[in-house]
Amino acid sequence: MPILKPRLRVRPRAGAGWGWILAYGVLSVVLGVMAFASPFSATYAATLVIGAFFIAAGVVSIVSGFAGKGHEGARLCDRVRAGVAGDRADHGVRAGDGGRSR
Repeated sequence: MPILKPRLRVRPRAGAGWGWILAYGVLSVVLGVMAFASPFSATYAATLVIGAFFIAAGVVSIVSGFAGKGHEGARLCDRVRAGVAGDRADHGVRAGDGGRSR
């Protein structure tokens, strides 16, 4: 019967960037305690951050819709231009079908 040798557990070495993970953890704990201490201020701050995110996402979406080339964005831009100019430059695309009538 073979004798089993106990295996030593070796701690893995810390990976690259462990300092950033530690700093993030400490900052999260500090901000969490501050949020518990002042919930109304934390709610207001979170509302501002989320509002800024939605505004930025909306602006990016609008710009992407008009700057798109060769897909729905280009047709949307053509439709808006045609509506502003008063002519019918819809390129054979029926309203509401998403360009599938071609």
